[in-house]
Amino acid sequence: LESGYRETFDRIISAAHGDQALHLLASPTKLETEVLSSFPYQKNKATLHTDSQFMPQTKRCWASWNYRVDGDKHSTIYWMNSLQGATAKKDFFVSINPSSRIPDEHIIKELEYGHPLFDLKSIAAQKDVPQLNAADTGRYFCGAWQRFGFHEDGLWSAFRLCEQLLGRDPWS
Repeated sequence: LESGYRETFDRIISAAHGDQALHLLASPTKLETEVLSSFPYQKNKATLHTDSQFMPQTKRCWASWNYRVDGDKHSTIYWMNSLQGATAKKDFFVSINPSSRIPDEHIIKELEYGHPLFDLKSIAAQKDVPQLNAADTGRYFCGAWQRFGFHEDGLWSAFRLCEQLLGRDPWS
């Protein structure tokens, strides 16, 4: 840590981005370094807003996930009312990397996230995660980077790790 404060544990489970997990290790093994450094991340701006300008002109064409390409700029727009089954009279959206500025009066919240990028190296490294978690280091790793990068993939990897550590289905 920046403060120099250190803790020692017999075992840890890291549920962080691969690069962040690697950064937290004082002396990573060769395998930990190889696997955890194989996942590049991209910063993405997420904006929760009420501006429908990014959606198709005909509302019947709106989907839960919408993609917009403007020249070399592309963005993903989630229609939250549909995605979350909300019954609000006002439409809510989350735009990832909006291709143009959303007027301030429509913005509810802006956040920056790091999302994993997948290439041949990272996909190959995913296959080494069971070996990484089987190593006799007392350090275990889970996260969305172990599959497709979605929230449910983080949960999936945690269940898989629990199964490996317990030797059985964690729900039984």
